[in-house]
Amino acid sequence: MKIITFENGSARKIDVETGPSYFLDTNIYIAPFSDEQTLVIDSWNDTIDLVSRDNIDPVSRICKIANRYFPRTNDPSGELFSISKRCEEEERMRGINVISLCPTFSCNLACTYCFERAFDLKEPMPNKEDYASMIKEAERFLQKAKKCYPDNPSVIELFGGEPLQRKTRSFVSNVLSLARTNKVGISIVTNGYDLISFLDLLVLYRDVLKSVSLTLDGIKPIHNATRLTRNGKGSFDKIVESVDAMVDLGLPIRICTNVSKSSLDALDRLIEFVINKQWPSSPYFQMEIGRVYDRYATNNNDIVFESAIQHKLMELFANGKPSWLISGFMKSTEYPSKLLGIDFGQNEYGKSRFRYCWATSNIIRGYYLGPDMQRYRCTTTVGNNHYRLSPGPGHIPLDTEAEWLDTAKKTKCTKCPIGGYCNGGCRIENRYKHRTEICNYELDNFRFFVSENAIPTVKKILAKGCEA
Repeated sequence: MKIITFENGSARKIDVETGPSYFLDTNIYIAPFSDEQTLVIDSWNDTIDLVSRDNIDPVSRICKIANRYFPRTNDPSGELFSISKRCEEEERMRGINVISLCPTFSCNLACTYCFERAFDLKEPMPNKEDYASMIKEAERFLQKAKKCYPDNPSVIELFGGEPLQRKTRSFVSNVLSLARTNKVGISIVTNGYDLISFLDLLVLYRDVLKSVSLTLDGIKPIHNATRLTRNGKGSFDKIVESVDAMVDLGLPIRICTNVSKSSLDALDRLIEFVINKQWPSSPYFQMEIGRVYDRYATNNNDIVFESAIQHKLMELFANGKPSWLISGFMKSTEYPSKLLGIDFGQNEYGKSRFRYCWATSNIIRGYYLGPDMQRYRCTTTVGNNHYRLSPGPGHIPLDTEAEWLDTAKKTKCTKCPIGGYCNGGCRIENRYKHRTEICNYELDNFRFFVSENAIPTVKKILAKGCEA
């Protein structure tokens, strides 16, 4: 018997086995597609199928298709372990070694949604000796990475707080020099407010500069409503000035947009602004669409579904995604979106199958190093003493993801229709929100994805024809 399956934005017919009728478990997502067909999403095997209602009824969940959906054996745990190990081996080949240096936890902006506002962040007062220790540890990290993983690239990242401030200039210069000496790339995550004063260094070390990411959340009134200086002044004009300069100099620049409920409807105006500025004319320009999070449960009610952002992008780019635009907001919907070709170049490098994010995956090896010489694995925990990695004097850790995993949640996840995609959600959120709240949110997001994004896309794909 033949069914239709979807891969890379196209449809093809495949042969499947039939067998005695059985009840399809709750860990498979099914939805009515038409009077004759059912949409089936298996998050564990990462498949999207379209089958006749005679073979899978969306109401009774009676299934006549054999050896297609998880679990395919009488040993679900062993089967899942086998799938996971196979994925891990494939993904380890894409491994990259990254040490993220945070010369300060302080910042010259006071953004309303910054995760660092959610906990008592104490700013150490680093001196030249502390900075020298950070440089020394970074060098040891690079040496160990080269020895243990010679076939995988290494990168130094500058993070914060805000890494590009007057007081950090000497440190930044030394880090750029370290990257050149060790022949590794460097990336910088900055708010962009003082980027202009660092242009001479960026030009001087252009050979090792891989990316500079700064934030532009919307047109001027949208951006200035959330990204303010310490004295309440908007930062929009300074950010635009920084992007202009980077584009004019031919330096790699990525603007990152954190979308919220209040800014979603104005996303089209920001994209229009970007195009009118002619920034995309630079081959070194990218725009990444992200979203605002509330990992620490601060009661931020401006959070928007990732599927709602995707829906907006589908409206704006109905005729195809521009090469300079990528997405960085998909979690539970990333893999099914890739199957349907609506992932918009999702770019959370390091996020693997059966993991919610890169921090719990094994692709990116490394950690954040703070000015207090403490190490952190997850971006949203940098500076939070509750989430330091285990201390190890004289020891340089590479594979830090194991310390960050939480496998206990898997028991419930294996019964969930999106368990293989959501994987229990964010580990930080699981500490601050009730598990049921997280599960309901992810399921509601996925239902929106299926009804508003997936099913309309499937119809468009089918209209183009189906491979035999």
